Amino acid sequence: MGCHTQIWNQSPLLEVVRRSYFSGTPINWKRVHDLPDFVYFDHSVHVTRGIACANCHGDVGRMARVAQVQPLTMGWCLDCHREAQRTRPPTPPALTVPASSWDASWHMIFKNVAGDREVTALTTCTACHR
Repeated sequence: MGCHTQIWNQSPLLEVVRRSYFSGTPINWKRVHDLPDFVYFDHSVHVTRGIACANCHGDVGRMARVAQVQPLTMGWCLDCHREAQRTRPPTPPALTVPASSWDASWHMIFKNVAGDREVTALTTCTACHR
């Protein structure tokens, strides 16, 4: 039971947790922060960059019941990434293909594809759509 042996241990909201713990029957969880299957998301990239969990998930520690506080839509994510681009220089992507191929791809994908603004790895389609 972990924390809930001490915190909210008599809460009716946690009856399902107690029942699962003592019976050994798994809980049929309802995902709160659910992205479409075609979206790739890696928490570790955000964690290593110092993005606080609360930026996207809210202050879960103070929630009696976890709820989605941000829309987690493509537009919302892109707005956050574009703001990050304005506030710190992007990290150059690692070269994983031969330099000649990489150079051609870099110019085709990242340079001037969005009119007058440059697109970086933070906002390229393949960052999330794989």
